[in-house]
Amino acid sequence: MISWEIVSYKVSSNLEMSFVFYTINWVNRKKLKWAIIHSDQWVHYTNPSYQKLLKDLWVIQSMPRRWNCIDNTPTESFFWHFKDEINLNKIKTFKELAKMVKKYIFYYNYKRPQWNKKKMIPVQYRNHLINLKLMVFYYSVH
Repeated sequence: MISWEIVSYKVSSNLEMSFVFYTINWVNRKKLKWAIIHSDQWVHYTNPSYQKLLKDLWVIQSMPRRWNCIDNTPTESFFWHFKDEINLNKIKTFKELAKMVKKYIFYYNYKRPQWNKKKMIPVQYRNHLINLKLMVFYYSVH
């Protein structure tokens, strides 16, 4: 089970590899072994150095097969809601875009209920899963 919480992101004005490494380095600092990184098939995410870094950090890469967005449902769902719930026509500068993305990710993680996650927000659902695991461990020990 996953919470669909956004734990790392980077808004970049260029397509250099550095922006994808930024997100992974942040995940590494938080010690999120077994985190799942959902991405598309852009050259950045299929780059051998990127894939090796994920493997070295015990991060799982989730990427859709060609022409099959169902393989990448969390990412597709997030971007579908993002595009539907914000007004991109209001944004005039890159700085405004970066601010809007940051604001929306906060909203998505801490305020927006997920219908497929028992109507909980992603952070709340993550804590729910942690508590379930602790309860299972507690009951299995006694």
